[in-house]
Amino acid sequence: MLSIYNDDDMASFGFIGANGLDEESTYCTKRYRVYSTLMATYFSDNDFYHKENKGKSSYMLINRKMLLKEPNLISDIENFFVSEYEHFG
Repeated sequence: MLSIYNDDDMASFGFIGANGLDEESTYCTKRYRVYSTLMATYFSDNDFYHKENKGKSSYMLINRKMLLKEPNLISDIENFFVSEYEHFG
């Protein structure tokens, strides 16, 4: 992600921390906890709006520069997640 951001300072990112194969639910999964800690550490609040959904173990890093240009960016990305990932809706 940092490499992409260094090449494109308008890039935004998102992920879903998938639940494990065991009986882990989709709420705040192990992967989500690890990845979200990394996002908070390496991506500044000054450059990115951090939006989390612990219930779905999803995380969005919305580029603040791009958000100024595209005010509907957050809802557009959320709609994409809902349309592409079955457990998101």
